[in-house]
Order: sequence, then structure tokens, then C-alpha cells
Amino acid sequence: MIIAIVRHGTTTWNDLGKIQGQADPPLNAKGIEIAKELGKTMKDELVSYKAIFSSYRKRAKMTAELIRGQSKKTIFYDNLLNSRDLGLFSGMTLDEVKQKYPKEYLKWINWDLKFCPPEGESTKELIARCKDFITYLKDTFPEDSRILIITHRENLALLGHEITGKWIKDPLRTVKNCVIYRYKLDK
Repeated sequence: MIIAIVRHGTTTWNDLGKIQGQADPPLNAKGIEIAKELGKTMKDELVSYKAIFSSYRKRAKMTAELIRGQSKKTIFYDNLLNSRDLGLFSGMTLDEVKQKYPKEYLKWINWDLKFCPPEGESTKELIARCKDFITYLKDTFPEDSRILIITHRENLALLGHEITGKWIKDPLRTVKNCVIYRYKLDK
């Protein structure tokens, strides 16, 4: 199975370096533009995809719709793909989190399973959601399927880890908006 995972287009909060989590800002003009561009790039390829999945967050939904473009592909929305609830970190920049919560910041960027942002969702809970989604794909689709997923940076990193067993180094700074990360998922 070929899995193509895309992080949503940019929002005003992305441009300001703010952590979004469960906050739900829409795409900004740049985010709309890069999602449309990716849609043009993928136009011919989309025909071969068995399904398109997206998070319920506005930024992911808008990105999925713009990538889909005029094609008739149905977009399936799934809560398992929603961004992590980052609790009190939401609205802060990475540097602000690092200054105000230095111990928690280190646990967060190092994928500490016991880490949970204040009033948020633990790493372990997010990993479980991503595992459940990969299991769903394996159980539902034939091995020769191609699947497109539009989600968020931590989800993208963990879905990729579930498929390959490898970690993306520092996904909070390295996973880019509207870039395709392709994986081969063996049943």
C-alpha cells in the first residue's frame, strides 16, 4: 500500500510561529496557494488513489478540498487524524514553550511517552490514535491501494513512524506544510 501524507497548508498562526493544537484557524492566502499548487501537481496522480482522508480541523479540511480540486474523489474525515490537543501550549511559540516549560519542552521534542502538555493529550494517546488509523487502513484496503492523508505535523511524524519504524528528527521544526511524504505500508 502506498501512503502519501501531507501536512495542511499554512495559517496565520504558522506564520507567527504559534502552536495550534486544537485551535482551528483556517488557511491563510499563502496556505490556499500552496494547497492549490499541490493539487495541480497531484491532479493526474489522484485518479489512482483509493481514498483521501483528512483531519476535521479547518486547515486540514481546506487543504484536502483544494488538493482534490475538481476530481470527484470523496474525502473521508477522521478524528484519529486530528491534531494533538496541546493544552496550554496552544497559542504559544516553540521558544515561549521552551522558556516557560523547559522540562516539558524537552520531553515533547524527544517523544517521551509519559509526556502530556498541561491540560493536553499525552504522547502515548497520540501514538495510540496513529496506530489505530494504520490498523484501520491495513484492515480495510487491499495491499495495492494508494491512500492520501491530510493531517498535522506530529500526526504525520507518528504515522510515518508506525509505517517505517523510523523517527523524523525534530518534526516540530522540520515537517513542512503541503509537502508529500510517501511511505510503503506492508500488510
